Amino acid sequence: MHLYIILLTNFDVLAGWTYNAFQVSSNLLFPFQLFHGTTEEKAHIESSKLEMFIKKRIHYLPF
Repeated sequence: MHLYIILLTNFDVLAGWTYNAFQVSSNLLFPFQLFHGTTEEKAHIESSKLEMFIKKRIHYLPF
């Protein structure tokens, strides 16, 4: 059961990365959808969202 929870968490993170990659490629294809701000600012926002997502998930892990 513990392994199942960990695998599920890893799958969710992987799905999140895949979604982010899709968003980036969409922004490259349609530049008018880009948010204002530098690449570093956008990367920081994305990493913050991922960090919060992982912190919420870790609460459910058995250890």
